[in-house]
Amino acid sequence: LAAICGANVAHTTSYHLQYIGKVKRLHRTLKGAIKAHYNIKLPETFSTVLLGLRTALRPDTNHTIAQMVYGSNIRFPDEFFSPPSIQMDPETFCRLLWRS
Repeated sequence: LAAICGANVAHTTSYHLQYIGKVKRLHRTLKGAIKAHYNIKLPETFSTVLLGLRTALRPDTNHTIAQMVYGSNIRFPDEFFSPPSIQMDPETFCRLLWRS
């Protein structure tokens, strides 16, 4: 059919052979990290493992995946809020709150 239409048939792969090794290494790392966390709650395990992989330095680029994708490091949940500038004991805070 290709000869009748005058088309040339070129058999190629739908993927780049160079990336297969990188994908296999990533899968090996991912499986090893999941096995190391031996936890029944898989959603918690996946989120912890993926956070760890995104924040780990890549040896070939010397950057984290988050730096390459977002241009900056990932902020952890405890980094979103700064500690209050005025330290107050809970009893005094409750009295002030009660008065207002």
